Amino acid sequence: MPEMDQTLKRLIQLRPTDWLRFVFADTEVEYLGTASTDVATEPLRILDTLLRIRLEGHECLVDIEFEAYTSPDIGRRLHEYAARAEIVHKLPVIPVVFWLMRDGQALTSPYRASVGSVRLYDRYFFGVEVYQLPAPEVLALGEQGIVGLLPLIPFTQGGKTLEAAEAAGRAIQAHAPPEELTALATLLGVFAARMVGPEAALELIRRLLMSNDILLEVSPLYRQWVEEWKAEGLAEGLKEGREEGREEGREEGREEGREEGMREGLRDAMLLFWRGRFGEPTAEVSQAISAASRETLSEALLHANSDTPEQLRARFGLS
Repeated sequence: MPEMDQTLKRLIQLRPTDWLRFVFADTEVEYLGTASTDVATEPLRILDTLLRIRLEGHECLVDIEFEAYTSPDIGRRLHEYAARAEIVHKLPVIPVVFWLMRDGQALTSPYRASVGSVRLYDRYFFGVEVYQLPAPEVLALGEQGIVGLLPLIPFTQGGKTLEAAEAAGRAIQAHAPPEELTALATLLGVFAARMVGPEAALELIRRLLMSNDILLEVSPLYRQWVEEWKAEGLAEGLKEGREEGREEGREEGREEGREEGMREGLRDAMLLFWRGRFGEPTAEVSQAISAASRETLSEALLHANSDTPEQLRARFGLS
């Protein structure tokens, strides 16, 4: 599913421990960091995400893969990914696959390879059919602080409604660490757009981001995503206004911060849409999106699912 690969990879990287807690719910697991996902030379094999962990006291790797739909070759691919990662990193690999949408029968573990009556190997894996997960159960995980899975609510059973997306958004607001709020809210909006339409999803993002003062604070994660992040200066101005007791200046600073925060959220959503549909944007496109006004970004997002790259470029003043 090339149109969503980058977004889903980012989702795991944002909250890796949540995914591990979900997969290994009743097992002691410790997240140790990430390992290189390039595990081969010929042919090239890049894994979605490769997490280094300690499971019941044993160090190993977890390969988490996303599939939009079930595919007949997923078992073989899981085995190849795991085998090559084991060669490169000299550690055992546990494959995990998340299927987002129903399309036929999902493969059950283990994947078995044989030649005639001769069995070669069994590759065991964890398979999660997201479309069968009840939305209330995923929301309940969010209430426990496992918010990393909440952006997948639109793919769950009973989660394809705007009401479900809003419930996930409220849980993200309530339980996500401040520095992760904008990223998780934007990812939720990106996935919800597929189910409720881009206009409703965009309005959801607006409400989530405008209703929380975190957009006025410094966010290391957001700075990593967006080089021109302006929130630090806005937050400092608001802080000075509070210290001097200037109520009028404080309200003006808050409003300015919210306006800028919403523009940054729209910009981030536009970049995510672009990566999902067309791959990594060129420096020219990235700069144009970064410099765009809130109105231009809103208009472009409304057409992001249907416009060609040339049409979107034109919306940002590029030939």
